Amino acid sequence: MMTNEFDKVRANVGGFLSMNSFLSTSKNRNVALSFAQQSTHRPHVESVLFEIGVDTRRCPRSFHNIEKISFYETEGEILFSMGTVFRIASVDKLSGGMWNVKLILNGDEDVELRRLTDHMKKEIDDRNDVATLGTLVMKMGEYEKAEEFYLLMLETGSQKDSDVAAIYNQLGLSYDERGNNEQALVYYNKGLDIYQKCLPADSLSLATTYSNIGNVYSNKGDFDQALMNLNKALQIQLKTLSADHPSAASTYNNIGVVYDKKKQYDRALEYYHKCLKIRQAVLPQNHPLLATAYNNIGVVHVNRGDGTRALKYYAMSLQIRLRSLPQNHLSLRVAYWNNGMVYYAQQKWKEALTNFTLALD
Repeated sequence: MMTNEFDKVRANVGGFLSMNSFLSTSKNRNVALSFAQQSTHRPHVESVLFEIGVDTRRCPRSFHNIEKISFYETEGEILFSMGTVFRIASVDKLSGGMWNVKLILNGDEDVELRRLTDHMKKEIDDRNDVATLGTLVMKMGEYEKAEEFYLLMLETGSQKDSDVAAIYNQLGLSYDERGNNEQALVYYNKGLDIYQKCLPADSLSLATTYSNIGNVYSNKGDFDQALMNLNKALQIQLKTLSADHPSAASTYNNIGVVYDKKKQYDRALEYYHKCLKIRQAVLPQNHPLLATAYNNIGVVHVNRGDGTRALKYYAMSLQIRLRSLPQNHLSLRVAYWNNGMVYYAQQKWKEALTNFTLALD
């Protein structure tokens, strides 16, 4: 296994390892060792012996015994299906420059990943149809196509007022994602004007719009306007929703971002911890938003000059991202880079280099 890939496995004990191809294994440990030892002296390559424990009652379809049809019957070959997901139980150093990685396949990993997937699906299903479609298109990064689609919908003139407002919000979001703050505000405010006329003052659609406007002002550096709009959103959410609703957590987070930018770090931590408390209570343990909450707290501690405490929160964020995101996801690269910057500031050159290398791989 390439060293950079192995480093990711070693850093992800307790997380998942997904196989993107069929995995050929042997019931005979000595056979497996003979294959692993062939890489002992190759540069940038680690010799790894994978030891796999399988609950055959719960995972009968994940593997096949093919020793009777294998070219070498004495190998006792077991073939695992493409896409099989294992939990990484441990990584230990063996003699002779080899590593022993213990993997577990018992069905629990599917349950945990399914719990995260179901939660994210519910987040999408809870939105209205217009917002859902726009969100899915924009998550693909097709902002111009999303804009064309929504402008075409407006031209038909067949939507009720609240749907028109939702379309304006989505248009604002499409410009927001492209960094065009001024045009985003134009559409957000158009949506807000309609919502204020056709919806009650405590409507959650109003809260969403206030939040969007607040975030744009935050990006523009107009922190007073940002806080005013975000607090309007929060008041509606606290009145209409339960105190531990994820929407309130997002608004707490966004208010924390503003205070962080204002260098009011104590206030930033106050709101980030409110966000974290809710997300810990209501989200799956491997949800990316929980990783974001830990990361943001770490950033504040960096800004305060407390690198040691920052690394604590960065580590919790990284572990979640390793368990829930693909190994080449940008968020993982950012996480490693953040770690590297802290170690660099602490003059821990070896740790800094390791994390910078992982960020660039």
